[in-house]
Amino acid sequence: MSCSNIAAAPAHEIPQKAEAVVDMVPIVVELEPMAAPVPQQLGFGSIKPRRLAVWLGQTIASTSWIISVLSYEAVAGEEWSEGDRLQMMAACAWTVSNLLALPDVVLSE
Repeated sequence: MSCSNIAAAPAHEIPQKAEAVVDMVPIVVELEPMAAPVPQQLGFGSIKPRRLAVWLGQTIASTSWIISVLSYEAVAGEEWSEGDRLQMMAACAWTVSNLLALPDVVLSE
């Protein structure tokens, strides 16, 4: 019986032993049924509403900071100062950090 037939066969038809000959020595292996992996074993958990809410709040705050720096400079019409560049760099770093944290939120156990 091939492996594909074993997987598709009902439980009462699955062989309990596998026999093979390796280097002229007969080998008998006891087979145990395998359970199908559950999503948690594969690394996928359920999304926790509180964790998602925190992540979403942080992401909205960080992107709002970027928008506020851009809109402030557009209204003022001035050249960016060193402080403005640092503000933008901090806001962008915070946003990137939030985006990189998304898999932890989605794949949490």
